[in-house]
Amino acid sequence: MKKSTDFCAWKSNISVALAVRLVSVLSALVVLFPVTGMVGCGDDSGSGKHDAAGFGDGGSDGQGARDASIGDGTVRDGGAGDAASSDGGGGQTDTFAFLAYGDSRAGGSDCEGNRVHIALVNRMLNEADVVFVSNMGDMITGYADTTCFAANGSCTDSDAYGNLSQIVAPLANRQPPAGVPASFIPVIGNHDDGVPDWYPDPCGGRICDAFDLTVLINHSTPNNDVCGDDYPGYAYYSFTYGGVAFFVLHVNNDYFDFFECNYPPDGYSSCRDYCKNGPHDQTRSDTCWNVHQYDWLAQRLAAASSDPTVNHIVVFQHAPVYTSFDDHPAVQAGPDLAELYDQYHVQLVMNGHNHTYERTVPIQAGQQAADGTVYITTSGGGVEMYEPAGDWFTAASSDQHHYVRVDVTKSALTGKVVAEDGSVLDQFTIQ
Repeated sequence: MKKSTDFCAWKSNISVALAVRLVSVLSALVVLFPVTGMVGCGDDSGSGKHDAAGFGDGGSDGQGARDASIGDGTVRDGGAGDAASSDGGGGQTDTFAFLAYGDSRAGGSDCEGNRVHIALVNRMLNEADVVFVSNMGDMITGYADTTCFAANGSCTDSDAYGNLSQIVAPLANRQPPAGVPASFIPVIGNHDDGVPDWYPDPCGGRICDAFDLTVLINHSTPNNDVCGDDYPGYAYYSFTYGGVAFFVLHVNNDYFDFFECNYPPDGYSSCRDYCKNGPHDQTRSDTCWNVHQYDWLAQRLAAASSDPTVNHIVVFQHAPVYTSFDDHPAVQAGPDLAELYDQYHVQLVMNGHNHTYERTVPIQAGQQAADGTVYITTSGGGVEMYEPAGDWFTAASSDQHHYVRVDVTKSALTGKVVAEDGSVLDQFTIQ
């Protein structure tokens, strides 16, 4: 398997005047060596959407816990029409890191989740070589104004204010490397998209008050309005960086199904039969509510799987495919997703939704396999945490607030789970 990556390099225009070049250099130094500390807070000033980011240096240390490895998968990505994909050019690096966490919202009657979120953001700021941070969803409370997209709501204390946009600003207001659409990558959770009646948020805010989806969503939508009429159903996207194909899905509630419809056409036994096996025409697209995402994902995964410049495939989604926690079951679309992940050798799937940390053994065809997919629930961003029950597939778990750091090389994904206090809860390697 060929594996090649590059590093993102500075680009300059030699025709730019010397004075302008000097300002650019000084600005770059500010980005590379930021002053970190407690996230700003108070009123809503300075809030707003974020469309770019980058990261400082430093890092978290601690003793390792558990380790697991999986076999080498033939993984590829890119795909025609992927506006954010890279073909290996542009000076990308073959070693980098990304951070993932989820469910950072506060509860319905208290602001504690915001305090935890702020503390985790402060710790994440000191992680080295990070090109982006992704939140696995449930970024706002939705049913209450304790965490809103771009306003404090009822949480105004300096260490626990409820303005999501302002909380993540130290991570999001930085320049991403070429090939990464933004340095804060949001996954849409069920609390973020109005299920059942929570959108706009109780503060009157919308998703694009916090994040510019127009720089993220790199596929056509029916109304060309990803911030309005096409949200949330089309809030999925992909990008490729450093030999890794990343997919961000809109799969965020227990009953999500790619093959739903009202009634199948004559000649088909069920909606599932028609939506999965029917002709790929406009009638099918109009009849089957979510099949557009399935078709997009299957096509992009196939392209990734056959691209020799891609070493790893990683998927982010909100609802889990595998979980031993009894709050939310595995998503209804789980078997269909697992089938695609098996077919195209996805190495890592990360999700939120259940308020816990749980890492599975590598799984393929519903059983442990050396070259299977590792599934990680990372929901320790602020919500109240619980310990999962554990199952045959559970390799590690925790009930502590946390984020996950993943270091990428051509041959491996190496993970470390960092608690709010900086201790290491789990470690793993996927090869």
